[in-house]
Amino acid sequence: MKTPQTLAEIKESPKFKKRDFGVSDFLTTDELENLHTAVTATPKKRRLFDQVDSLTAEIIARFGYDVYLRWNAGEIEHEWLTRMLNAERARDKQNLLSLEGIIYAMVSASMAKKPQKAVRKAQDLMKQDIKIANGEG
Repeated sequence: MKTPQTLAEIKESPKFKKRDFGVSDFLTTDELENLHTAVTATPKKRRLFDQVDSLTAEIIARFGYDVYLRWNAGEIEHEWLTRMLNAERARDKQNLLSLEGIIYAMVSASMAKKPQKAVRKAQDLMKQDIKIANGEG
């Protein structure tokens, strides 16, 4: 039977050293040098486009190439165009909200004890979308 140790005795007891192995433990110096040159010669991944490219593509997609050319020439202020881009993004989000609401209502209906209420809500959202699409406001 072991004698119980105090916390102080445990803190003072010798600990095993943890040994970490690396690649250099298993390779010769020549192989290690070859590995280092191969790592440095490997090309780094480049991004295919940056934020400016994304902004340019969005301006062209939403407003057309003529607006992009005028903005790039300085005829259109950057702040104004940024506000218009944000407004367009908000319009896109509004268009998706009703669809997301219908999906949410149908999923919650499948988990609800009384699914008819959620189904009616989804039907109401769809009716509103149909009115808007028909120009009834």
